[in-house]
Amino acid sequence: DRGKLEQGLRLLAQLHGAYQRGERLSAEDLLVAVENGPLLQLQAVLAGLQRSGYILEAGDDCLLLAKDLRQVTLYELVRDLQIPLPLVAEGEIGDGVLFARLQQAQTALSEPLAISVEELIVADGYA
Repeated sequence: DRGKLEQGLRLLAQLHGAYQRGERLSAEDLLVAVENGPLLQLQAVLAGLQRSGYILEAGDDCLLLAKDLRQVTLYELVRDLQIPLPLVAEGEIGDGVLFARLQQAQTALSEPLAISVEELIVADGYA
């Protein structure tokens, strides 16, 4: 569902920001920083990101961003987190780049979701 996708984007945004600042985050720090939704669901999304190779655990219990988010599309993230499409109900009203892209995906799946995850994080302010 869209909540799972937004949580994944928030988790990746936090790691992306930490990387840009030269900081490292533990899983606990990351989950506290995001504070978006039930903890068990956030942990499940975090585990999905790790299984899919987006996040690696370093030897010091810190998490590292393992993929260049400029090279990962929204379509790939949705696929890798095993989120079923469509994510927008017919007639649903919303705003932001994410919502607009998901609406476009109703008619053509891969092309509208070809936005990089980094571009989406910056455009929609997930960081």
